[in-house]
Amino acid sequence: MSETGAARQLSRRPGGGGRDPRHTPPHPELRPADKLREDTPLWAALQVASVGTWRGFVFDTDRIVEVLEAGRKALAAEVPSEPVG
Repeated sequence: MSETGAARQLSRRPGGGGRDPRHTPPHPELRPADKLREDTPLWAALQVASVGTWRGFVFDTDRIVEVLEAGRKALAAEVPSEPVG
């Protein structure tokens, strides 16, 4: 569905007011669950770095390494006093 089509669909929903939920701020009381595991943010970051999961819960290790290396180089460029590689 095109962006225009999606917007048209939203405007037709009762009570939707034509707002696109992708541009709606989260509820101010939204927060992580109290019992959320401490490694959940790391898991989420690895999911993003590996462009999501494939074949279940297998990470794309090569992609994660590529993203980490690019980030390391970018950070090193910001602080030239730190050695690279």
